Amino acid sequence: MATPVGELRILIVDDLQAARHTLRVLLTQIGIAHVDEARNGSEAKTSLKSAKYNAVICDWMMPEGSGLDLLKHIRSDAALKSTPFVMVTGNASRENVLEAVKNGITAYVVKPVTQEALRAALKKSLPQTF
Repeated sequence: MATPVGELRILIVDDLQAARHTLRVLLTQIGIAHVDEARNGSEAKTSLKSAKYNAVICDWMMPEGSGLDLLKHIRSDAALKSTPFVMVTGNASRENVLEAVKNGITAYVVKPVTQEALRAALKKSLPQTF
């Protein structure tokens, strides 16, 4: 059974507070009220242990572990491996996209993130909901 949009729980992972704020605002505009934030992969791993998320939206470039590192961690964890993972980045090089796909990315959004792009990524990640 699909989770209604308003009941989705999303984890935003980005080292920049302004980027996390922008993503939170966009998610709220889409109708998602349950949003948690992490500043890096280490904080995200802690959050993922303590709560169940419908999706993770993560920046690629961060100190203390990249978004790709977090993606690999999630895909290698039996309890988390099916969690939809949306990568957000300013670098949409072919190599990066292929590396992300190879490691099980669900969707990819290029900065600056728009509401339409974020909605499309969530629709791809959570098709039963959108």
